[in-house]
Amino acid sequence: AGDLSARAAFDAIAGVWDFTPELSVITGFAKTSEGAAVATGGDTDVYVVDASYKLGENAMNTVLEGTYVLSRTRKANVNNYGGRITSAPIEDLNVESEYVYQVNNAFRDRASDAVRLGANYAMPDVTWKPGFGIDYMRLSNKWNAMHESLAPADLANLIFNNTNRCAFS
Repeated sequence: AGDLSARAAFDAIAGVWDFTPELSVITGFAKTSEGAAVATGGDTDVYVVDASYKLGENAMNTVLEGTYVLSRTRKANVNNYGGRITSAPIEDLNVESEYVYQVNNAFRDRASDAVRLGANYAMPDVTWKPGFGIDYMRLSNKWNAMHESLAPADLANLIFNNTNRCAFS
């Protein structure tokens, strides 16, 4: 019920542009908090641009993705520059890697980064269609969690203790 409360509610708008079957771009804006709260520095605005390009079956169904996320308050700007690659090198096996570089100007432009690696294997020919996977996440010690009080970050935080952890599924 906590995720359905006013705490997790905010105004947002997003646009999706599919330029070709291979290339799509998503842009968005969200006002995640509004007001003159001293602790948060007033309004919090989040801007997002995400572009993905599908290389296709001849390239192992690889998808390249680039993301920019800006969280802006009166006191600070947190810029996130990310990239992700997903691929299926063999049938029913998916692998992915993701890297995010973050600059937080509230603390003298301190920079941090995050890395996530993962793989999962599905067994569709087995009666119950089981699968298994592994994920690894590393966050630098200066990482700003930004809006982790909003879903789905809560779920990710239950699975990963947010740094140098490995999870099996």
